Amino acid sequence: MRIQHWIEELHKEQKGLLRIADHIENALTMASETDFSRRRRGLVKLRDMEREFRRVLEHCHTQEHSPEATLHPHLSLEEIARVDAEHEKIVRVLAEFREELKVATPDRATAMVIPGMEAANELRNHVAHEAKLLERIPPASAEPTHRRKAKTRKVLPHGARRSKGARPEREPRYISYTMEPHPEL
Repeated sequence: MRIQHWIEELHKEQKGLLRIADHIENALTMASETDFSRRRRGLVKLRDMEREFRRVLEHCHTQEHSPEATLHPHLSLEEIARVDAEHEKIVRVLAEFREELKVATPDRATAMVIPGMEAANELRNHVAHEAKLLERIPPASAEPTHRRKAKTRKVLPHGARRSKGARPEREPRYISYTMEPHPEL
């Protein structure tokens, strides 16, 4: 996959994380108001964000196959360690917030406000840090536009020799499973 595609995917993911942070803050604002019905609606909105919380966790846990993996060749070991530490902190803060959210009621919603704001702030800080790192990746024009096609050699049956002047016979396009070589035999 081309690096430009990975960068676009990471930008989309970052926008999604920022939207999640906005939704958390908006619902926390509702949950901390004086009107009981607004507090209840804020709690309901936060509890309905479970899928978004899982998206954040997926972002933090998927290292090798994520768009974020495009950053690693361009980062120092210290920078990679910092990104990993940010992920760990987001996971921890989000877990604390989700625990508070489980026991929160409209009457006692204030205990979850601080962990929720901390989760939203950590998401924003992480996205800002990743954006700075993305700026350092060279543009797509620096990528090779073509790749060499790998040479394939025709495999001859065991014991057969390739003659220099003769053309080898064409093998069928399919091989029956009983004709496959078995190393244990």
